[in-house]
Amino acid sequence: MLKKEVLPAPSVDLSEYEKVAKGIGYAVDFALDEQLACFLREQGHGVYPYESVERYLARQCGFFRGSHEFSSRKVWYWHTFREKDWQPEDCTIGPYQDGLRGRPGIAAQKGYDKPIPLPVLMTVRDLEAAWTDKTKPLRFFVSDFTNVRRDPDPFLAVTAGIGRRLFVIERWDEPGFRG
Repeated sequence: MLKKEVLPAPSVDLSEYEKVAKGIGYAVDFALDEQLACFLREQGHGVYPYESVERYLARQCGFFRGSHEFSSRKVWYWHTFREKDWQPEDCTIGPYQDGLRGRPGIAAQKGYDKPIPLPVLMTVRDLEAAWTDKTKPLRFFVSDFTNVRRDPDPFLAVTAGIGRRLFVIERWDEPGFRG
């Protein structure tokens, strides 16, 4: 079974990086991903390797890298966990725009409507309570499928903004996930 990985320490001092970047007028949010990685490490959360999660979900849809053949019309994507996790800029991508090529999109303005285990809900609550940068709220997403009759095999991902890195921090009902 694939284990969560501990995130490595940042390669640079984030406060120094931000200070120098601001001082020269360089506006980049590089530090935001690093800040979230540090935060998750400090909170004791490892992450699942994103590429392994992506490969697993793609296999569930009958998609294999390098192949343009599909065994089904199933598509996976990142569904907003709650309504407040959706932002207007999210509507430009979704399962029908790029998911059919096996690439995940973010879609669904309404929150996820399937059961979520209590420990996962507690993880979201605890992370939000501990996150101090209220200008960049944490946003949560659950992997979901279209055109699937049974309940999906979900993963929970967190980010500090669209276009930022997604950290996969939880999973449930994933007996076949091995990496």
